[in-house]
Parts: sequence; C-alpha cells; structure tokens
Amino acid sequence: INVWDTAGMERTRSLTSNYYRGSQAIILVYAIDDMYSLTVLRNWIADITKDAQDALKFLVGNKIDLADEGSQVDDQLAESFCKNNGIQKLYRVSAKTGAGVKEMFDDVVKMLISNKESTVIRNDNAFSIYADDSKTSNSKSGCSC
Repeated sequence: INVWDTAGMERTRSLTSNYYRGSQAIILVYAIDDMYSLTVLRNWIADITKDAQDALKFLVGNKIDLADEGSQVDDQLAESFCKNNGIQKLYRVSAKTGAGVKEMFDDVVKMLISNKESTVIRNDNAFSIYADDSKTSNSKSGCSC
C-alpha cells in the first residue's frame, strides 16, 4: 500500500522547484499499480511548465514486474496523459528487476543530444553532457558519471 502525505508533498514541491529550474529534461515516474501516482503528476507538470518550460518531459511507468498482478494504469491511459501534457515519450520499466531502465536512460540522453545544442555541467564534475548539433557526425559528445 502506498501512502501519500499530501502536506509533505506540497512542502517538497516548494523546495524541489529550485532544483529543476532551467533543467533540460524532466523524468516523471508513476507506479502502474497506483492510479494516484499518475494523477498527482499534474501538479508537478504545472511547476515544470513554470520553472523549466524548455525541458523535454518523459513519463516512466514503473513496476512492470507487477503487471501480471493487475495494473491500474494501462498503456492507453498513460499515452493519453503524455499527449495531454506535452510529454515526449512514455517508458515502462521495473526498478526492481532493472527491465527497461538502461534503455530508457540511453534514449533520454540521445534525445537530449539530438534536440538542440546543449551543455550541462555540474560544478562537482560528477555529470557532464556535451553536445553541439551544429557539427557533423565527427563531433564529440560524451557522458561521464
């Protein structure tokens, strides 16, 4: 059973907007066995639209390992949610088994690189993405984690 503390979520939302302000990509995650986890994302999308309007948005349905036990959020509903909220792509993954996780992150990075010229550098050098779409296929791009 998932228990959502809506008062706690509101406090968290006010703090996290500072972290994703100016982001180039946002990954929104819901649990396929919990409809509320999808519907609550509408609140986050409103903040994203305000604080990171140029970010690519991705929707991730987690817990596909539980699909045989029943899903409250089917693919059609998730795809409709994407279409209605300007989300670029839908992924289905299992954080428990790892199914689809690597492929999702690989795809998100490729879309970021191909989307536009971008440079993301954190001061601690823990993560860097360099891309320049004005160069030919000989251009260098990389990710160091």
